[in-house]
Amino acid sequence: LLMVAAISAGCRSETAAPDLAGGFREPGNEARPRAYWNWLNGDVSNRGLTRDLEEAKDKGLGGLLMWDTEAMRNPGGFVPAGPPFMGEASVGFIRHAMKEARRLDLDLGLVCASGWNSGGSWVTPEMASKNLFAAGVVIAGPGEVSEQLPFPKVPPGCPRGADGLPLWYVDVAVLAWPNSEEMQIPDLMHVVNLSEKFKNGKLVWNPPRGTWQVVRFVCSNNGQQLIAASPNSKGLFIDFLDPEATRFHFEYIIGKLGIPKGGDPGLPLKSLDDDSMELHEGIQWTTKFREWFQNHHGYDPVPWLPVLLGWTIQDEKESGRFEYDYRKAVSDLLIFSHYTTGTEICADYGLSRVAEAGGPGPPIWETCPVDALKALGNVGIPRGEFWMGNPRHIFLIKEIASAAHIYGNPYVDAESWTTWRRWRDSPYTRKLLVDRAFCEGLNRITYHGYSHSPPEEGFPGRSYHAGVDMNPKVAWWSKARPFMDYLARCSYMLQQGLFVADVAYYYGDQAPNFWPSYHHVPEKPMIDGLGAGYDYDVVNSDVILNRMSVRDGRIMLPDGMSYRVLALPDKKDIPLEVLQKLEELVLSGATVIGPRPSEVPGLGDYRDKTDKLRKLAGKMWGACNGAEIKTNRYGKGIIVWGYTPNQWLAREAVGLDFRCQTAEHAADLDYIHRKTADADIYFVRNKTMVPVQAECLFRVNGRAPQTWDPADGTMKDQVVFRREEGGTIVPLDLPPGGSVF
Repeated sequence: LLMVAAISAGCRSETAAPDLAGGFREPGNEARPRAYWNWLNGDVSNRGLTRDLEEAKDKGLGGLLMWDTEAMRNPGGFVPAGPPFMGEASVGFIRHAMKEARRLDLDLGLVCASGWNSGGSWVTPEMASKNLFAAGVVIAGPGEVSEQLPFPKVPPGCPRGADGLPLWYVDVAVLAWPNSEEMQIPDLMHVVNLSEKFKNGKLVWNPPRGTWQVVRFVCSNNGQQLIAASPNSKGLFIDFLDPEATRFHFEYIIGKLGIPKGGDPGLPLKSLDDDSMELHEGIQWTTKFREWFQNHHGYDPVPWLPVLLGWTIQDEKESGRFEYDYRKAVSDLLIFSHYTTGTEICADYGLSRVAEAGGPGPPIWETCPVDALKALGNVGIPRGEFWMGNPRHIFLIKEIASAAHIYGNPYVDAESWTTWRRWRDSPYTRKLLVDRAFCEGLNRITYHGYSHSPPEEGFPGRSYHAGVDMNPKVAWWSKARPFMDYLARCSYMLQQGLFVADVAYYYGDQAPNFWPSYHHVPEKPMIDGLGAGYDYDVVNSDVILNRMSVRDGRIMLPDGMSYRVLALPDKKDIPLEVLQKLEELVLSGATVIGPRPSEVPGLGDYRDKTDKLRKLAGKMWGACNGAEIKTNRYGKGIIVWGYTPNQWLAREAVGLDFRCQTAEHAADLDYIHRKTADADIYFVRNKTMVPVQAECLFRVNGRAPQTWDPADGTMKDQVVFRREEGGTIVPLDLPPGGSVF
């Protein structure tokens, strides 16, 4: 069915790395595929759950992710409504699943809501998702005005009292500014805070001459409901900007399950999981947002609130600087409140936090407001997703892999093969797609999905509307074990050692921020100026500031990852503190490639910071102008401007890590490289649907190649190979869609 081999450098396979060989033959649960275990409408039975788990074990899965969710395509009410999620009956089913999983030595996860994202019927308005809402009137001066200000319009789902007002809200501010058809405010001093003149809904004020916009800003629930919750499990999203809401929500679920503080080492429940972040559009706000903003950006955001309504204060550049700070504050507060806090709570109870914390971003969703790498770096296991047969080409792996590498996480998980195609794709089609994901860094599969479906309901039984359908109701299920073993062996090999990359690419400091920035990726995403044959990770400000150092000219991370060069984006702005850290790195021997920056982003104290940045950049770049002069030695390191990463690596005699030597197939192969103390492990795939016979160069010297076949676990010495300058050349013979490490 499938032919995949691994080229593993070292001595003989039986003697060089017995642990590696044994794990390859019989991978453990951590490498075996998992699946979203869809409890449609919450309607399950203990007998059916036992059958599902026994079938999963028999076919080689490592675990299942319990997911109570709506049967969104349910003609004639085929799937009845089950009990409410986390109610007595629901908890009983979860406990039964845990008991049976322990018996079968399977791991379990639990999506921490019915449907997605975090929330439930237990979430009160105080703990629920919030926005900033505004409503205004135009007032003419001079002369005293006593006027009842309108309450802002809030979404229909917002919980309300008998008076029609939200059950929970707080007034943030009442602001006034000169009215303008152009929505232009000449200076910040023209924005007047009238909050002290506003009581019980009424404003009493004596405005100066002219017409004035008077706007009431209110923080209230936005009414966002859980997405695709089962019929008896509807509820509100929690407030993702409030750490107490996260604590309340997670401890509610953990308490219902009776998990003790410190955890239970034998508990098969290993994780609480979050799906992708899909917030309501609107102005993100919470009760302590103003305080957070002031602490992190050094000024009060309230006078600048008109900018969030589309007004310009002073000029577009000045207003843009505030918007930058606002978006950064939202991102940082959300990451701290939801991801960091949630991860810490889970750890307190012996659980891991798994989350799709990094998007997708545009064009799929415009409402995931985070620095994706930082969000993913603040969970226990980062998860992405890739779809099959989807015209939007959702393929969110490279970003997740980079986050795992730069934050020291061994696992790169993904919601795998999500689709609307139902039963039309074979294991071979899935293999073609997952091989691409492996080459982008995937090493842990959680496929979507494995629907609970009673045997008496026949075939094809119950099925979630967006999933790949690999469960006991698929026609080829009895023959699924070899495919699951293949996935497990590939994942196991790709969990070993460290990823090999030559370039760390800084993707800037803005929020939201994703890689690639536009999630329409029909092919493996690359950075500008770095061609095939080299690989890279994307890094953010947090990692540069807090995790990077230099050793022997290489940029190092504390967990062992290292890079030859750090590449900057083609833009003028960079935070002053990031440039100051880059100076430390270059002085210690690092190579930094990119243009000389001239601006700092953000509003707080930006004039002084810009002056300091330009002076520092002048020292670091010196006479280097990207044209006539392209390098500047600085301390032990070097600044490069005018060479692409590809050109610079070639100039420094750093050969390609992998190259197909046969010209006609030069663009037909893809790869990934990991390295242990004893071995270099390459995975290579044929991207085409025609056979490829080619000689390939691997940047490894002094080691003998072997072929390890994940389809059946066999390991062989590679007899035919030769050593040349730049590495070892091995002939490969790949069938259509075939793979070789």
